[in-house]
Amino acid sequence: LIEDIEIIRNKLGIKKWILVGGSWGSTLALVYAQKYPKIVSGIVVRALFLGTEKEIDWAFRKAAQIFKPELYYKLLSLMPNNKIENPIYYLGKRLEDKDPNIFIPAAKAWGAYESSLSTININTIELPDTLNNYIAKKNETYPNTPFMEWHYIKNNFFLEKNQIKNNIKIINDIPGIILQSSYDLLCPPNTSFLLSK
Repeated sequence: LIEDIEIIRNKLGIKKWILVGGSWGSTLALVYAQKYPKIVSGIVVRALFLGTEKEIDWAFRKAAQIFKPELYYKLLSLMPNNKIENPIYYLGKRLEDKDPNIFIPAAKAWGAYESSLSTININTIELPDTLNNYIAKKNETYPNTPFMEWHYIKNNFFLEKNQIKNNIKIINDIPGIILQSSYDLLCPPNTSFLLSK
């Protein structure tokens, strides 16, 4: 993806630019800046995400356990073995199945779960009652985001372990702003705090 961004910059004839991104976009902005620091004049990121396993564990397990336990345990109840360490990995494996009766309910559960985690409002939990015995309807719609997210999660976001943090000195001289909500259940605020230090 970083090379694709560079192709776009060259195609548009941009000599230097300010990078802006949120969540996964913040990851791309920081990795891009570390690879091409001389053409980045500034970075503005929100909801910082560094693509680490620790952040995935926070986003899909710990945050829900602490702040939305009813949601977490309802999702866990859909699993055949509720001792699963992180239910998102179970759903991810179902997303890889070719059978729509398997992948559609997983996509719907993932989408509803993440949607509920992306707001601090108390809302109705719209998870399916079961992942099994599902019969897909012809031309049924379902969220596509879980498939993309799972592709990156299972491939460690195509990053080396702690890649952004380990290479932060490369971009120390680039002016930057981090915007972070105090109640972000998907992108933990301590990531922004620690990186800013």
